[in-house]
Amino acid sequence: MLSGRDGGAAPHPSRTAAAVLTRALGQAGHDVRWICPILPGDAPPSGIDGAVVLPVFSRAAQFAAIERRLTDVPTDCALTEAIRERLPDVVHILSFGGVSTAASVWIADRMGAPVITSVDGAELLCHRGTLINEHGATCSAWNRPERCVECCMSPGAGGLTAGEAARGRLFSWLGRWSPYPKAISFRNRLDLLVSSLGWAEQIIVRSDRDRELLRQAGLPARPIRVVEAADDLEVLPRLYAEVLANHSATAD
Repeated sequence: MLSGRDGGAAPHPSRTAAAVLTRALGQAGHDVRWICPILPGDAPPSGIDGAVVLPVFSRAAQFAAIERRLTDVPTDCALTEAIRERLPDVVHILSFGGVSTAASVWIADRMGAPVITSVDGAELLCHRGTLINEHGATCSAWNRPERCVECCMSPGAGGLTAGEAARGRLFSWLGRWSPYPKAISFRNRLDLLVSSLGWAEQIIVRSDRDRELLRQAGLPARPIRVVEAADDLEVLPRLYAEVLANHSATAD
């Protein structure tokens, strides 16, 4: 189990789902290891009986660093070491996109573990993680990097401050060398995340709208499933067993 990295002051919502799943599966007799990225100085999750919690101290890069926010070397190393120590039947990545590592699906797959990935459409496609533009309207231009620059160069909650936005406009003449959001960074972000999901055996979304967004991003329909509750204790264990069986049959 791998939960998402915190992008702000509050824990990522996937941590709550991971705690519920890890506790329930551990108490049911399954061997569960939960890799949990936390901010330096935070206390790791406690009270998870029957499972092993592996806290990883990791801090996301600043909002302006588009591609670096998808890099999480401590978590990548923890995932690699855990799989190398004992190959899991299934790796469930509970948050992909946002400020979580973009390499996790590829690492697990290349090391021989089948991967299930839970995806929030807004976190995947939008650097703000909301698919709400700077004017407060729903965004349908997530595949237009130039429009993403306009939006993310505007001050707003969870993004740039007014001072940073003003400095970003002053630096815009540097083009691709500017330290502030630029079109090529948004294009790289989208391409990296969508292509990385291709390594997942199953992709879980929470709504038909999210499934359609992933289809529009270029992902095939077959591996995308709608599971409304992120911690569904009835559906997810069956899905784990199905993915393991399919992976074993393919390996044979």
